[in-house]
Amino acid sequence: MKKCLLIIVYIICCCVGAFAQQRGYSISGNIVDQEGAPVKGASIRIENTNHGAHSDDNGNYIIKGLKKGSYPLFISVIGYKPVSTQVTLTDNSVDALRFVLEPDINSLEEIQITDKQGIVNGHVSSGLRLDEPLVKIPQNIQVVSAALINRQMVFNIDDGLERNVSGVRFLKHHATYASVYMRGFDSRAGSARNGMNVAGYLAPLKEDMSFVDRVEFVKGPAGFMLGNTSPGGFYNVVTKKPTGSGQKRIAFTTGSYDLYRGEIDIDETLSKDGRWQYRLNLMGKKVNSFVDYDSNDGYVIAPSLAYQVSNNTRVTVEYTYQYSTLGTNLSNYIFSNKAFKEFPRNTSYSDPRKDPVKIHDHSAFVELEHKLSSDWKVTAKLAYLSFSMRGEHLGLDYRKAPYNNIDSAGNAMRRFSLLDLDNVTALGQLYFNGSFRTGVVQHRVLTGLDVKSNQYWADWSNIDDPKTITPFNIYKPEQNAANLKAENFPKVDRSVSLKNRAGANTQLNSSLAVYLADEIGFFDDKLRLTLGGRYTSTRRREYNGKTTNNDVFTPRVGLSYSFLKDASIYAVYDQTFEENYAPPLQNGDPAKPSRGVNMEIGAKADWFGGRFNTTLSVFNIVKNNITTQSPAGVTPRYAIQIGEVRSRGVELDVKGELLPSFDMVLNYAFNDARVTKDATPKNIGDYMPGSVKHTFNSWFTYRAPKGKIRGLGISAGHQLQADRVGYYLGGANFLPDSYFSLDGGLSYVKNNYGISLLVYNLTDNYNYTTGFFPGAWGYTHLGWQAAPGRNFRLQIEYKF
Repeated sequence: MKKCLLIIVYIICCCVGAFAQQRGYSISGNIVDQEGAPVKGASIRIENTNHGAHSDDNGNYIIKGLKKGSYPLFISVIGYKPVSTQVTLTDNSVDALRFVLEPDINSLEEIQITDKQGIVNGHVSSGLRLDEPLVKIPQNIQVVSAALINRQMVFNIDDGLERNVSGVRFLKHHATYASVYMRGFDSRAGSARNGMNVAGYLAPLKEDMSFVDRVEFVKGPAGFMLGNTSPGGFYNVVTKKPTGSGQKRIAFTTGSYDLYRGEIDIDETLSKDGRWQYRLNLMGKKVNSFVDYDSNDGYVIAPSLAYQVSNNTRVTVEYTYQYSTLGTNLSNYIFSNKAFKEFPRNTSYSDPRKDPVKIHDHSAFVELEHKLSSDWKVTAKLAYLSFSMRGEHLGLDYRKAPYNNIDSAGNAMRRFSLLDLDNVTALGQLYFNGSFRTGVVQHRVLTGLDVKSNQYWADWSNIDDPKTITPFNIYKPEQNAANLKAENFPKVDRSVSLKNRAGANTQLNSSLAVYLADEIGFFDDKLRLTLGGRYTSTRRREYNGKTTNNDVFTPRVGLSYSFLKDASIYAVYDQTFEENYAPPLQNGDPAKPSRGVNMEIGAKADWFGGRFNTTLSVFNIVKNNITTQSPAGVTPRYAIQIGEVRSRGVELDVKGELLPSFDMVLNYAFNDARVTKDATPKNIGDYMPGSVKHTFNSWFTYRAPKGKIRGLGISAGHQLQADRVGYYLGGANFLPDSYFSLDGGLSYVKNNYGISLLVYNLTDNYNYTTGFFPGAWGYTHLGWQAAPGRNFRLQIEYKF
């Protein structure tokens, strides 16, 4: 295997060296305002062609794939006067073409008053390594912008963010990580930050939005980008980085459940020449919960530093520390022998005297970006993440069968167990982006190397002291409190290190991957064919020293055609794989990775100069090598690997500025996800647990642009998930209730000040995010996780 990897790396290096000799022509430079601050999101287009670009966070842009000749260049962005110029390419590309934009006085006051920050991103972040506009990429990728995050007062990754993307569902199964389902599949294993797969074991801590710029949802297997991911897709969190804009923001939020939250965002330069830039994001919060005895206090410290070494080289360093305390447990399920929603949503099996669970989450990222020529650049990244959790769980005794053992009168036993976990992840990336021409054919090449190491140690042990086990009745909360006395609380001894206590809950996972892709452009880049492949080698070492190796190749073929300047149709075939953490097969061999195959067609269009966007996709995903357990009573237990599931569906996403001062987000997804092969024949045809057939979301915002009420805004939207499938296979069925939330609010913006009020779940609907039926994981009863009732958030912010 090592020889094979060396050969592939050698081929990549040779290809890069050969391609770098074939330079095309390009126009690149920088867009700034009259004070020298970068202008983000400016449109730079060559008129009457498909060639164009948007300025990035630093105001930089590049238009590639050009021939010799004279080109009419048009630069435009809301709030500034447009610029037109003629650029001539002779024997060299044109670099460092700088434009200083003049404010448009007629629209400036409106911008200041109406908060015209766009909600449409025309490009993905550089972390996804796809160096072209979204409308040209043969894949369904949706970006939730900073504007939407701020307007909806989203505070963490699973705090209603999914309403902005079709076919995405956050289950809130665990308090530490985001349990996200995409196209019917659990996609937590594909959580990424700045383009790096940071997913670990219940880690890292889900991102607070105070240091997040935007979130990108990549639909479908996307195995070429991250390799070992879910066939449903993955999400990529893009963190805030220094731009030297000089902008600062302070915000304070209060609301239901005794919410108090403060945020500071400072983006400045450290040197007169602007080469040294820094950004500092701080957040502190104190908040209780609609669940009895629960709370989630914490803070964030996130500094970052960037140094522009030269016009061609930039280094960025980021560090984030998140501290969080959980008042009760990692998850708060409610149980019943009778029906869902039998008990109020504030039901808890914990106790206010229990110490909170404490979490420390550290992460550091380093990125070096170097422009080799006008057509080629190299990017190197390193990341290190450390997650540590210490605490105790207090809940019904689920370690003995039958699970939780709730009798018909509601009697059970309540006990303590440990919640100790350490997770460490290290990652590295090295990749090249470049372009060249062979005659009239344009090539865009991406090639690189990814490495990852992840190790965790956990101790979920029961605390077996008989004094800590007390009677509990789900119908008698007052009696339960009386049953738990001070002497029943455990005295936990952590003098032995977690590594020595973890036992079987120890694992080391590592992976190495190389990849190469070429997007071939025909007919002046109107027709684009993508051919790519990724070779991934993974290694898993268990606590007993047993090692499992897997080597997988995942190809990618995409086709995209721009039938209009800002509209395209596409088709894509992609694969991915996931490790199977299952018992060995009957012959003792390890379970093979499950493979995902996606076939998808779609259409995309940008409207009104990129201020409005529509995406339609139709997909068919098959995931095989699904494992099921050996028949009951057979010892030792082994895995049977004949399972297969299929997910089909349609997704529609519409968002942007439909009319002046009127923004909208509208999306719908239909998903039919079923079991097609299983060791138990009666399971064939069942819907996949965790999937939902219909999701329909909206969000509308209007802000008065003039008159006596100018600056006054109104927002409204809804979330609907219908025909949701409960857990688990062999007992899967539709949950009896849909998830529905109607939300709305008012806001007022003038100059640098803003105030916003949002009310969620206006109808006070009893929602629950997920549920299971008897038979799931051995449980003998129903269970569900309630969502908040009617609640509000009030925010005051000042930008300067």
